[in-house]
Amino acid sequence: MRKKGLETEIRDAREADLDRILEIEQECFSGPEGLTRSQLRTLHRNRDAHFMVAKERDGGSVAGFAIHLMDETIARLITIDVSAAKRRNGIGRFLLRGAEERALRGGALKMVLEVRESNSAALALYKSAGYKPVGEIPNYYFYPVKGSRKAIAMEKKLRNR
Repeated sequence: MRKKGLETEIRDAREADLDRILEIEQECFSGPEGLTRSQLRTLHRNRDAHFMVAKERDGGSVAGFAIHLMDETIARLITIDVSAAKRRNGIGRFLLRGAEERALRGGALKMVLEVRESNSAALALYKSAGYKPVGEIPNYYFYPVKGSRKAIAMEKKLRNR
């Protein structure tokens, strides 16, 4: 999948991408809520996980990544992370669209996710992409970040049965 106007493409993550992916994860989540190298490696090897990267074409570096898990007809978005230097260029939306397309091909009827209530940029992205809030989860995050531990549960119907 390629994004017009951006010199970026989405492809499956490779083992060789994990160092760069960890760097991006640490940029996005500097505290204990971020995924560790071990967790990223486990997700990368999980056959139910779909792990993709947005990579600059023509030998550029990984600019962001998305991970979702499939469970029969439900896809659970685990994370979308974009390098700080590449934000506000549509890469997050591009990755979200790529994850949805992959989930549809895998038989998903809907995509679900949880997002920190104070993460206004992510909430705006998901709402603009058609995700609806379906509940709140108090104390979802073990450690408070910016004063909040609550998550908003969201979902989007990808197709009817």
